[in-house]
Formats: sequence, structure tokens, C-alpha cells
Amino acid sequence: MSTGVEVHTGVTVGKDISFEQLHKDYDCLYVAIGAHTDKKTGIPGEDSVNVMSAVEMLRDIGDDIMPDFSGKKVVVIGGGNVAMDVTRSSIRLGAEKVTCVYRRRSLRSADAGGNGSWGCRSGAYRPAAWPPHTR
Repeated sequence: MSTGVEVHTGVTVGKDISFEQLHKDYDCLYVAIGAHTDKKTGIPGEDSVNVMSAVEMLRDIGDDIMPDFSGKKVVVIGGGNVAMDVTRSSIRLGAEKVTCVYRRRSLRSADAGGNGSWGCRSGAYRPAAWPPHTR
């Protein structure tokens, strides 16, 4: 890659290469396998029917279990990378409309290094100030 990053695909750590070998070959070993647990918001109703964890949704998609959002209106709460992944995935899974709601005034979050919202550029709608900013 042009930035000097080496990418090795189709490699199973522990089978194709050991952690021991990685420790010998590299000064730093960063394990970035993704989030495996979701966070609860404390919002009443978050355990209701048709409310799902973003982490569970992405895990299911990774396991080739695709939710059917055809013609549905989807709302995603959050503005980080997982929220943007779910926003874009919902669009690709046929949602009629995807709305991303976020607690800050601007959706310049961890997504894209603060360079704007990938999800919104992918066709999602973000209300200007929802919920109203309060402290």
C-alpha cells in the first residue's frame, strides 16, 4: 500500500503463523478484531422488539445472516465507527430510509478520522440537532 502498510490476507493466526513468530517479527502487536459486546444506553425501551444491538447485527452479517430491511425505516443511535458501519449496512440491506441520531451538534466523530460522516455520505439522513443539545 502507498502508506507503507503491509497487508496479509487469508492468514489464520495460530495456524498459518504463531503469536510467538509475530512477537519475534514485530516490535508491537495490535489486536484489532472488533467490538464483541454492545453497550446499553439506558433509554427506556431499548430491549423492545425490533431494537437490536449494532454489534450483534454486524456479527450476524459477518456470519452471513442478513437482516431484511427492505422498505423499512431504520434509526441508528450513535456516531462512531460501529454506528456508521450499521448505517451503511442498513442502506445496503434495502432500508427505505436510514436516520442516524447522535448526541453532538456535528457528526464529526471517530468516523473517517473526524472528516465527516461516511454514513451520511452513503445516503443516510441526519437531523440537524436531535436530540436538542443540553448540558
